[in-house]
Amino acid sequence: GNHSRSYVTEVDGQLYQLPICWYPRASLWDVCPGFEHDSSHFRRHATPSCVFCHNGRMVDVEGTISAYRPPIPNGIGCERCHGPGEEHVARWREGGIPTGGLDPTIVNPRRLPQPERVEVCFQCHLGDSKATERVATIDTSLLDWRPGQRLGVAIEPFRFAAPTRHDFGLSAQADRLVLSECWKRSAGEIDCITCHDPHTPVYDPDRADDFFNRRCRGCHDRDDCSGTPAARAATSPEDDCTGCHMRRAEPDDQRYTVMTDHWIRRSIDEPRRDPRVDLSVEPTLPGSYGARPAAEQAFYRGRANFLLSFKTADPRRRSMWEQAERDFDAAIAGGLERGDAWFFLGRVRQYLGRPDEALEAFERAVGIDPEYDDAALALGTALLESGQVGRAREVLGAIVEREPEHAGALAELGRSFLGEDLDRALALYERAARHETWNGSLFAAQGMILAQSGRFEDARERTREA
Repeated sequence: GNHSRSYVTEVDGQLYQLPICWYPRASLWDVCPGFEHDSSHFRRHATPSCVFCHNGRMVDVEGTISAYRPPIPNGIGCERCHGPGEEHVARWREGGIPTGGLDPTIVNPRRLPQPERVEVCFQCHLGDSKATERVATIDTSLLDWRPGQRLGVAIEPFRFAAPTRHDFGLSAQADRLVLSECWKRSAGEIDCITCHDPHTPVYDPDRADDFFNRRCRGCHDRDDCSGTPAARAATSPEDDCTGCHMRRAEPDDQRYTVMTDHWIRRSIDEPRRDPRVDLSVEPTLPGSYGARPAAEQAFYRGRANFLLSFKTADPRRRSMWEQAERDFDAAIAGGLERGDAWFFLGRVRQYLGRPDEALEAFERAVGIDPEYDDAALALGTALLESGQVGRAREVLGAIVEREPEHAGALAELGRSFLGEDLDRALALYERAARHETWNGSLFAAQGMILAQSGRFEDARERTREA
């Protein structure tokens, strides 16, 4: 609540972020970050990737987007950084006096090697919303990751290779820190807990005024300071290290607040925004990425190029789709003959305007994994677009048989009957809407079908619902 407060609501057992946030610095309500660009009909699910960083461990209900098994934690707890605590509690309940020595039943991040230690923090603080993409690995989910493991076990984060000097994200502390010369030259001596006590918030009113200065002077003498006289004169007190070398400004993805840019620099004078001119991407953790087989590297790079392309409105992003296609082709040629590799290749080909080749890729994906619903839905939709209605119904019907509540498949199946059986199409859209009561487009489709059937009053009612 220091910078903003957002709210979550529950509808039909699933959690959604409400679109309005409170901003205490400005003392006003406004739409939450991201909603000004895409309201998504105000149906933003609180997905596992969202709640991972914003709450304690939450286990999702299979087959849903944002339903979780109870009990739902009330805030981030000890296990987020220290790992499962059951064995630790059991050990000390049995007796004994803590000695401060090594305790194998719990993770103490301070005792971990530097890479594993900082990645306890990186699990949530590595993720610039407009410059970074956390690509899920093919063998371990983020939910299965535990403190003490390398983060690359569960995700391969990528970033735009050329950082923007002005813009930075709300959760980009790690992204920006690793750009700093302090980080690069310290050979692992500097990490997050050099400056932060994870058990004490930076807003602690009892924190000493020179707290951060003393951290900087662990490595630097004041007389070596390279801050400009004007910058030093503008700070209070004059020798405020962070005031000269860590820019404070409004993040590019969070209005009405001021955050600290963790890119430590000699000069922080960035008066105007610098446009992104280089759209090439690179791994943020090159060590774990470079240890992977070449085919896996190509697959993750393709995913990164495709996902990061949507974080820029630059018309040159087509080049990122073309690179992603080359990456997925290389992954498959290298032996990564997986359904998801073909599925993402199909998605890229759709964006490149080659629907026939996309359909072929979706066919390959479903051939490898017949129960891969995302690929099957994409295949059914592509078949429908190409006029292969009978085959589309087979594919979509198979999804519904496996997952009777799959609203997407039900809606596409309904669309397949629009030209010949309006009653059947309406019934399928109504089924879909029962499982996605928040999805206005499903009600709008019903309204159009009812209007075509001459049931205008019913059509008006459904359209009002939409």
